[in-house]
Amino acid sequence: MPALLVAEHIELAHHQHVVVREFSFALQSGEILCLMGPSGCGKTTLLRALAGLHPLQKGRLLLRGQTIASSAQHARPEQLKIGFVFQDLALFPHLTAAENIALGLGSLSRLEADARVKDLLNGLGLTGCANRYPHALSGGQQQRVAIARAMAPKYDLVLLDEPFSSLDAQLRVELSRLLRNQLKQSGAAAIMVSHDQEEGLVCADRVAVMQSGRLLQLGTPVEVYGAPANAAVAEFIGESVWLPGTVQNGLVRSVFGAFAAGEEHAALVAINSPEPLPIRLLLRPEDIELCTAETENACPARVLSSEFRGAYLSYRLRLEKASSSFEVQLAMHGSDASGAQHLTAGSVTYLRLKRLGLRVFPA
Repeated sequence: MPALLVAEHIELAHHQHVVVREFSFALQSGEILCLMGPSGCGKTTLLRALAGLHPLQKGRLLLRGQTIASSAQHARPEQLKIGFVFQDLALFPHLTAAENIALGLGSLSRLEADARVKDLLNGLGLTGCANRYPHALSGGQQQRVAIARAMAPKYDLVLLDEPFSSLDAQLRVELSRLLRNQLKQSGAAAIMVSHDQEEGLVCADRVAVMQSGRLLQLGTPVEVYGAPANAAVAEFIGESVWLPGTVQNGLVRSVFGAFAAGEEHAALVAINSPEPLPIRLLLRPEDIELCTAETENACPARVLSSEFRGAYLSYRLRLEKASSSFEVQLAMHGSDASGAQHLTAGSVTYLRLKRLGLRVFPA
């Protein structure tokens, strides 16, 4: 099946300053893609270009198989039939929630438009808000009205520019789930911009991680978290700690012992080097666990601090066997957490790797 939206080697600039470089991807019908990366990496500029609000310096965009933008042509936003949720929401203050949502339904009869608005109000948790004006809605309710307005015409593509950035963390994740469910029910594809990794991982089918205007990795949330393409992706997605080590003749060594380097590491480092080659191993909090001194490859660690985070305890520990001061983070969940209450600052415990085959990167 042909892709709904295709970007081919596009380049975007602000006043001759290039902000997006050689960016290519394809979006399938019904797919949700999240553009993620630090502030200033070009996410919003790219989204605006997809909506016809920013010209292309190079490359081209194809929507439904037709070229809609290139360095030589530029389609107007109203011609594209794309839903757009702006970061500032842009709700009309003199219109009720229902009237804001109905703005793009002029081609429907009054009865059809009312039914569509009612379905969206119910589906997005806005029952009872139809006749309320934006100033009388909470921030989360205003966000949902803006999303409903973009989805009301039943376009096959919706673009969202950091739709939950002004909300607290718990509400962002809650609305991300709600948005995903509503999009999947409607069958619409979506591209959303986010700098919040949890929001993006919860909502998206695929994630595009950007840095300095370039695409670093495009893959499923599981792929970009579990198999980051490079150190920049690893540091942006999830909590990461870099464990120093060496690789020689296919064997990786660190303070946690040795394990065989897999072929998936060969593209990043020379795993079969005859001489010890300095490397870094990507360590996630879930990769390590407490153990006893007698456990094979146990590494003593001194507790620096502990934090109670409700469902789990988080510890910062310094590895005693490391050649230099080196800290790791350990997350203890459930029964493990209740048994770890004795770990106080200054005490010494032992750690080991839960699994071998950590991701290996150049030093």
